Amino acid sequence: MIIFDIETESLPEDELWDLIPPFDDNEVKIGNRGPEKAAEYIAQKHLEHEQDFFEKAALSSTSGRILAIGYFSPDKNKFTIDAVDEKHAEDGGSEAALLTRFWKLFNSMREQGRSMIGVNITEFDLPFLCRRSYMLGVDVPDSVFANSSRRYFSDTFVDVCSLWLCGQRMGSEPANFDALARAFGTGGKPDGVSGKDFAKLYRAGGSERTRAIDYLESDVRQPAIWAQRMGVLK
Repeated sequence: MIIFDIETESLPEDELWDLIPPFDDNEVKIGNRGPEKAAEYIAQKHLEHEQDFFEKAALSSTSGRILAIGYFSPDKNKFTIDAVDEKHAEDGGSEAALLTRFWKLFNSMREQGRSMIGVNITEFDLPFLCRRSYMLGVDVPDSVFANSSRRYFSDTFVDVCSLWLCGQRMGSEPANFDALARAFGTGGKPDGVSGKDFAKLYRAGGSERTRAIDYLESDVRQPAIWAQRMGVLK
């Protein structure tokens, strides 16, 4: 089995400006502010609207892209990372090439009857991977989905969050990375680093890149422990 996790980043800033959702000044409730104060308040809300979009851009497949995918093989106790490298984009370093390799791995895992495990992958990772593939013209295997409706993913994919919920709806019980790390006592996220920091640290190179890679490795090693405790890994 393989545990995987994607890390995303926002598109270049010059591309994001054209993607900001429209802001309607008329929707701002100005209360009893006078004309001058109202104009200042609306301008501030407009600015907050733009800032919020930029801060969350990496979380959307239309304003973000995949920077790296981490893989951990419990059988081999081996962690690997596949990342975008613009300097060698034509030689397999592009996002499209990374996606192609992911779907090739999926096909191989499916044919062997092996599972690909992740945290909240049915809600984030897999939809993001599919949408970026669609946008970049990368073929997504039909077998990624359980049926033609494309509502459910192949059972090759195992989401530990779904396992933890035991059939309950999302929200009935905390079922994110931090919640499962606490439940199984695996330590959780490394101190001083979050998913928001990954792209900046990775792009910085050197020791900062090492911190980013260590963060990603932790994100795939810990779920292996949870999956084993829940009976997925024997």
